[in-house]
Order: sequence, then C-alpha cells, then structure tokens
Amino acid sequence: MSKAKTAMQIVADQLIDIFHKYAGQSDDLDKKEFKKMIDEQFPDCVEYPRKQEGKDKLFKDLDKNKNDRISFEEWTTLLGSFLTCSHIKFHQQHGDHHHH
Repeated sequence: MSKAKTAMQIVADQLIDIFHKYAGQSDDLDKKEFKKMIDEQFPDCVEYPRKQEGKDKLFKDLDKNKNDRISFEEWTTLLGSFLTCSHIKFHQQHGDHHHH
C-alpha cells in the first residue's frame, strides 16, 4: 500500500490539475489561455486590474523568458502572490490581527 498523500501533495495535485486544464497538451499557457484562467480562477486577488491591459501586463511580467507563453514555473510566481494576497484577505475577513 502506498502511503496516503499529505495535505500539501493533495493541494499540489489540484494546482497542477488547474494549470493543465488551461494549458492542455502544450503544458504552458498562451495569452488566450492565460486570460481565461485569470477570469475564471483568480477572481479579485491579482494585483493587476481586471481590464485587458492589466492582464497583458501581468502576462508580460510573468513571461520571464519572453517566449510569449507562461510555463508552470513562471506561473508559480502568480500563485505565490495570489496566496499571499489571499492570506491577507483571510485575516481581514476573520477580523484577527497578527498580534494578539
């Protein structure tokens, strides 16, 4: 029997699934796929505005090797800032502050 997956492994699998849902066979995101993902998966926690230009800028910023595609590795940068932002929101919603 293989060991049960850790919570972190389960989360990682889910994130990879989300990425692949948009990336498809190519295993990276073109601009169109990227924008669809932003619209559907990152509702209000991306630092850039919802408008088209905001998404273009975000795409450019993430595309470190300038090949007009977002690789999984490049995507993890977005993920990191999304998680950080979600963490801040979590504390705001729960009305707790870091110092008790």
